[in-house]
Amino acid sequence: MHEMDIENDRMIDPDALDVEWLEHSNRFDIYSSHLDDMSKTRNELKTDLEKQKEEVKRVQADLDLRIRRDPKKFDLEKVTENSISSAILTSTEYQEAQDKYFGIQENLNKAQDKVNRGHTNVNTMLAKRTALQELNQLMRMQYFSTPMEARDLSNEYHNKVKAKKEKVKAKIKKRRRTKK
Repeated sequence: MHEMDIENDRMIDPDALDVEWLEHSNRFDIYSSHLDDMSKTRNELKTDLEKQKEEVKRVQADLDLRIRRDPKKFDLEKVTENSISSAILTSTEYQEAQDKYFGIQENLNKAQDKVNRGHTNVNTMLAKRTALQELNQLMRMQYFSTPMEARDLSNEYHNKVKAKKEKVKAKIKKRRRTKK
């Protein structure tokens, strides 16, 4: 299997356009498949993040109920909305749930960065396809052929006719000299 190396894969060897064309679809497929895999991972992380968000809410609600039932267990002398909120925010359970949420968020951000790079790589391969198409068009127009001087057919014809006339005149002169 071809390793992904966008710096080399984006380059075009103008002396091997046929090979470049043959390899391009395989390279494009590799980058597209990789983007699909990265998008799938990112989407799974989005789902995990939503689940963890709900878990944070569940932990928060569970703590709220437990604190209201037995405030002394949570070292609360007076039960107010502010004291309950503070007890929830400082609890180990809530902190662990939040830490897990932020960890998933960080992984999601990294996955999104990879997806963005994947889109860039796929776009680079699309640009390469366009460049290959344009180079192919230039080849058809013989843009890269060796320059040749334009032929002046009229001049060539007149020179050839002139040369034949001179040859005939030379033969006539030769005959005249031999007759004398």
